[in-house]
Formats: sequence, C-alpha cells, structure tokens
Amino acid sequence: MRYLHLTCLVFLSLFAVNLKAATLPQDLNWLSGSWLSKGQAGIFEENWSRNLNNQLLGSARFIKHNGSATFFELMTLTRKDKQWEMQLMHFGRNLSLMHQKPLVYRLVAGNSKELVFKNQGNDAIQYINYLHPDSKTLLISLKTQRNTVKKQFKLYKTAPAVVEVKPNGQGLKSIEP
Repeated sequence: MRYLHLTCLVFLSLFAVNLKAATLPQDLNWLSGSWLSKGQAGIFEENWSRNLNNQLLGSARFIKHNGSATFFELMTLTRKDKQWEMQLMHFGRNLSLMHQKPLVYRLVAGNSKELVFKNQGNDAIQYINYLHPDSKTLLISLKTQRNTVKKQFKLYKTAPAVVEVKPNGQGLKSIEP
C-alpha cells in the first residue's frame, strides 16, 4: 500500500511539474521584438515589448499598399495568480473601437517555441497560437472552436519597421533598416 501511495505521489508531482511548465513558460522574450509580414493586400506588423515583471505589451497594425491603416490592435500579456492571460482590444480607422471590452485569452499550453491561448467566451476565434519555429519566423494562427485555422500570418523578425507613406496616398514604402 505504501508503494501505491508513493507511486501516486510521484505521478502527481510529475503531472504538476508538467502542468506548471505548460502554463508558466520561463522565457517569453522570444516573442519580443518587431515582426513584419508583407502580402498582396498590404503590410501586417506586430511588436512586443520584453517581458518585464511578468508583463508584455504588444501592438499590431495592418496598412494597405496605398498607405491607409485599416486595423490596430493593443495587447497585454500578464501573469496573474500563476496564470498567463492575454487581453486584446481592436480598433478600426481613426481608432474607432471594434468591441467594448477586451477579449480575454488564457494560456493553455506553452514552451520555448509555442504559446497557445484559449478564449473563455463564445467569440469566433477560440484559439490564438504563436509558433516560433526559428529565431526569425513567427507563425500566428487564429483558430475556431473546432480548432480549424481561420487565418494564419507568417511574420519575420525585423528591426523596428520604418514605414514611409508618399504624399496624397500615392503608395506605401517599407524602409528596411
């Protein structure tokens, strides 16, 4: 009987360690920096601060090739009571709010290469996955409740982007540092 208790304790302690590792990644600094994706529709840029006192701040924007910004996002990634939580606010042109309250996602899995967040509400996007396959690539997948990819972005690490808009909306030029 004593061996059974000992076996159960070992199993539970291993489970707790794995759960802790999955929900509390030690190093989130791989996410920090400036990430950029250029596509046919325009430029998508996402920036993350370094992890400071279990808090990261992120921002994103989408700019069409004619220079008009159509989408902005403000994000916080914070550790609260041993749980990582991401809150998002979306804005349209002229910083018009797209929803009244922040969307809240909780970290459900994570390691040095991937973070998986789950929305606790009934929003169309239930999961946000950040995959970091190498030091210069970031894949962001937005998934539905059935874990089907609704949208995916492939971004590349850059120095902070410098974007120049020509006068009168004549076009968009990304200046690589």
